[in-house]
Amino acid sequence: MPKAVAWVVGCLGEEEFRETVEDFRPEGNMGDMADLDLAFPAAVHWLLAGFRDDEGRTLGELWEKADWPGLNNDERVMSGYRCRSFATLLEVQRVVDAQSVSVIDLWAGKGAQPFLMVDRMAAGRFRPFELVLSWVTPYPHFSRFVGSAIAMPRNLKEAFEGEWQAFSKEELALKRKPRPSQLKEVLGMDFAYAVDLVRDLGRESMQHMLRGSDIEACRIYFSMVGARLKILDALRSLPEFEPDDGPSEDNLPESDSFVWLRRGESKRIEASMPEAFRHSDDESAGVGVLGRISVGRTEVMVQTMGRQKSDFARARVAEIFGPQLRFERDSRINLALQMAERLEREGDAGEDGGLADIPSKRPSKADPEIPPEAKAQLIRTAMERHFQGLADAKLPIFGGRSAREAARDPASRPAVVSWVKDQWNNTIGLGQRDGILLDDFPRKLARELGLDELLDA
Repeated sequence: MPKAVAWVVGCLGEEEFRETVEDFRPEGNMGDMADLDLAFPAAVHWLLAGFRDDEGRTLGELWEKADWPGLNNDERVMSGYRCRSFATLLEVQRVVDAQSVSVIDLWAGKGAQPFLMVDRMAAGRFRPFELVLSWVTPYPHFSRFVGSAIAMPRNLKEAFEGEWQAFSKEELALKRKPRPSQLKEVLGMDFAYAVDLVRDLGRESMQHMLRGSDIEACRIYFSMVGARLKILDALRSLPEFEPDDGPSEDNLPESDSFVWLRRGESKRIEASMPEAFRHSDDESAGVGVLGRISVGRTEVMVQTMGRQKSDFARARVAEIFGPQLRFERDSRINLALQMAERLEREGDAGEDGGLADIPSKRPSKADPEIPPEAKAQLIRTAMERHFQGLADAKLPIFGGRSAREAARDPASRPAVVSWVKDQWNNTIGLGQRDGILLDDFPRKLARELGLDELLDA
């Protein structure tokens, strides 16, 4: 790299080279990645392989024509390949071993075939069907990532490609839809803009999701009409309430508090919840939480996360206590809307927070550190529940058909393939966080649907 930089600087001058590197810096926050780590190698390889002088020659071609001054024979061979680097959108097909992954260039046109990328860091980081924006250097038997590869969430692919086609058409002053090679050409010139676009689309997607989410911190207050001890006895006698004596600022002063579980009569709420949020009667796989209830000296407070749970809790309180409790007031704070507005103000979802800001259920004293073996079993049980019958579930994404039905239709089969890739990618990501192998679940789903082309992942 130093000798390549020296050649580029010798051709352009130090000032123009620095300006080019600055042009390749993304505008947004890069999180843990220094923007120069992305900008510098991208700028150097674009100057070698993409930038052209007045006669249409790249700096790499000029370097080769000059017989690679300052390089030994091995460096000449390697530089010849480096000067053919290109930027593109990749999809990881599978992790081959500890130092390589198989990928496909999504912008290589029809008939594109997977090829080997050798990169030890990438092999440990990426998972099947991950989408990656990167510069790539092709060698005879393998390729290498250049600089930093940028992972793009799969749900952004359609929006990103639509935006990039429009941008490329404008940049190249085209009258028709740009060809894949032209998408790659513009990506090489404007790699920093692509990184910013992924970030912006991710923020917009998050805002849209939050604005449509039922993430409200709800509180309902009741005054006591009956005796306090009778109210406590009723709570202790019902299976859906578990005492939680841990201190919390959210409880009423001098109160007794309980975790309200989706158990017993309170399990009825799950009938109106999405299937993924329902729990089986076998509690070894976990029990859903409805909220918390705090019994103070003269009033009772119920806390839930979401309007649906709040409405159910109020009705259930009336069933249990009848005239012993009298409704006084409620409050609802729309956390999702607050977070969406905050993201809009900050202009960057990665700066100061994200979904981690949503208050989660406070662990009760009954939640000890779960041994790794037990945690692995719980996660696998949850995956079994998620994938059981998934192939035959009627889904809006397939127009109300099941994935099995849609897979038989040639017109909708590509959508099924993409959906299974999403399932696969998300499942492997979940397992990687806890060191648990879960690839057998999406592999079984692909086999059920006859998607043999995915079974090598």
